[in-house]
Amino acid sequence: MPQVCDKGLSLRFKITLYVTLISITILVVASAIIVKLFSARFLSVVAATTQSPSPSSMAMQFEAITFPLIAVIALLVLLFCLLVWVVMGKVLSPLQTVIDLIGAVHSKTGDERLLPDVFDGELGRLSCAFNKMVGEFDLQQQKLVLIQTEMQQQKAFAEGMLNKAAVPILVLDAEHRIMVWNNALENLSGFKAEEMIGTNRQWLPFYANERPVLADLVLSCDGGHLEEFYGNYRMSQHVLGGLQSEGWLENVGGKRRYLFFDAAPVYDANNVKLGVIETLLDITERKDAEDELTKSREELQRKHNELNELFAQVENGKREWEDTMDSLAEMVLMCDQFGVVNRCNRAVTSFTGIPYNMIINSDCLELLVRAGLEITGYDGTSGQLECEGGRRHFELLSNELKQAGSDDIRGVVVTIHETTELFKMNEKLQNAYAELQQSQAQIFQQEKMASIGQLAAGVAHEINNPMGFISSNLSTMGKYMEKISVFETAMIETVQDKGDTETVATLGELRKKMKIDFILEDIKNLLDESRDGAERVRRIVQDLKSFSHVDEAECKPVSINECLDTTLNMLRNEIKYVADVEKEYNPDLPMLLCFPQQINQVFMNILVNAAHAIEGHGVIAIKTLLESHDIIVRISDTGKGIASENLTRIFEPFFTTKEVGKGTGLGLSISYDIIKKHGGDIHVESEAGVGTTFVIRLPLNHVFESDQVKS
Repeated sequence: MPQVCDKGLSLRFKITLYVTLISITILVVASAIIVKLFSARFLSVVAATTQSPSPSSMAMQFEAITFPLIAVIALLVLLFCLLVWVVMGKVLSPLQTVIDLIGAVHSKTGDERLLPDVFDGELGRLSCAFNKMVGEFDLQQQKLVLIQTEMQQQKAFAEGMLNKAAVPILVLDAEHRIMVWNNALENLSGFKAEEMIGTNRQWLPFYANERPVLADLVLSCDGGHLEEFYGNYRMSQHVLGGLQSEGWLENVGGKRRYLFFDAAPVYDANNVKLGVIETLLDITERKDAEDELTKSREELQRKHNELNELFAQVENGKREWEDTMDSLAEMVLMCDQFGVVNRCNRAVTSFTGIPYNMIINSDCLELLVRAGLEITGYDGTSGQLECEGGRRHFELLSNELKQAGSDDIRGVVVTIHETTELFKMNEKLQNAYAELQQSQAQIFQQEKMASIGQLAAGVAHEINNPMGFISSNLSTMGKYMEKISVFETAMIETVQDKGDTETVATLGELRKKMKIDFILEDIKNLLDESRDGAERVRRIVQDLKSFSHVDEAECKPVSINECLDTTLNMLRNEIKYVADVEKEYNPDLPMLLCFPQQINQVFMNILVNAAHAIEGHGVIAIKTLLESHDIIVRISDTGKGIASENLTRIFEPFFTTKEVGKGTGLGLSISYDIIKKHGGDIHVESEAGVGTTFVIRLPLNHVFESDQVKS
């Protein structure tokens, strides 16, 4: 606080001096004027009373009058100054007292600093104001003490908070000495606070050689070494004069770490730098994650660029598409979810003759009626339109527009194109398409059966070879065993004929012990069973070859009974677990000229369906008979039957009542076509829950192309 200066002249003396100087000046000027006026008057009087006065006498007379006058004036000035001095003393004495008390207030305490309340007027008000100011000063001093105490507490709190902060913190003073080395920094660096605080070894936990840390450079404002020590530094965005840097450090607390440094200067109220606070964050895991993220971002950026290119292409495509829509002959209307038209192409306005602005916001169906179109058979997604008394036909299609990733409908696109010519050809095309589907399905099935046939033929050929020598060996073994038996009998008889009863007895016991009689008899049974098994394998192979008919693609006479048996043998494992087969064949059936492979395929399709229809264990009955010039085959099962509404559709291509993946819907359709190709007929009789019977009629007199028949 600056001291009050008590040097210089007193206020009383200064005022008296100033008043005296002013008074002297005024009196001198007044005396000069008076003397001037008096001298002129005096000379005129002397001239009037005296004749021809001499100049010397006149001067003497003037001086005799002037000097006393000046003396009187000087005396008056002196008396006036004395009067002013006395008056100023009386007037300024209280003021001087107040000034003296105020000047000495810094050396006093308590109520001694207060001015007495004996003054009146301005001095009294000044005394009150001063005393009030002293009281307020005391209050401010008390507040200041409280503030200082609170600041000390806050300082202690701040130091404790810094020390307990989870973030590693380093604080340097103006002399680059460590003031704060908190617990988190101890854990990070491995150096205790007591060995670091007060030193300037802040570099030691981080670097192998002594060098400034980031806080040192901020404190010294040494920008010349930033590039040398911190090539990737940057200025702080939040604190003026602060610096930030990050990088890998090979050994911090025994680990390789990636640290982020943030150093900021600390200033006092006068903007004087007191020190630097630096925080250190171990972001090793985040850096590793950022590296991975960078790779991902690069990949995303690449994909983003590709998407931008794609969006540009889509935008160009959109414009081209809009131009294309206007160039289409078909009518296209875009409606909202309530059927109100939002947009339409040029074909709509051309056909209806209604301006575009009148079409917008109108109901789509009402618009079509206004245009003379009659709607027939509209199911919500498609329908037929007619106009001009049915001479012109149109097809209407509506497609819902849904929000991406949602089932919410945001609009409907309606397309209308003329199908007058197509309508006339539609029935022919549908028939042709149905025939094409059936032909394709039949060709596919035939190719599949041909492949199966080739495989079956190959398997049969491979089995025939080993089965040939197995059968031959079994026959030879039977002959050998007969010879061995004859030899054994002859040997025993020879020994008996020689009368060697002991040897005969020994051989008898040995024969009995080794069960030679049982073995010879069992060998005969085993050979018979083996020959029977080989014969069964031969028949199965023959059936396999007969079923495949790889080399019999032409038409030839066959026995329908044999075709049925061959197919049953092929399906033995398919049927034996679900049904018993009851056969009632007409043994006198004539040979039928047909394609055997195709007829076998028909029987196989019907028998497989019968096996699939049976739940639990049932019966499959097969009957053949001759009626006039037709062979009749009836195949019945005790399965679950066919629903009445499906009886008229079972021969349609791709129609099936089986689960998805268990049936193609082609078997009966192909069977139907094969029977028709042979000039016959196939129909079904079924009752739900009772069973199903397929009745096949094959004419004996059907004529095939001559080049297909094989005699």
